[in-house]
Amino acid sequence: MDRALPLHAAEQARAAQGSKITYLDKVLETWHEAGIWDISQAQGPPRRETAPKSQGKRVSAQIYGQRDYTRKN
Repeated sequence: MDRALPLHAAEQARAAQGSKITYLDKVLETWHEAGIWDISQAQGPPRRETAPKSQGKRVSAQIYGQRDYTRKN
């Protein structure tokens, strides 16, 4: 790993909300998994894969027949 890479990640973590160490760890982990080993690769355009959107968790209490209202004449 290039020595400048962790310093670049630390600069990004400074602007992050919440835990800076957690953010720094995640950035370095993501770069490691993506095979990014020097700062020129890290500064290039982001290589993001779009994950399918989750429909959310369905709880049995949410699965029920809805009421049908009819108009009385």
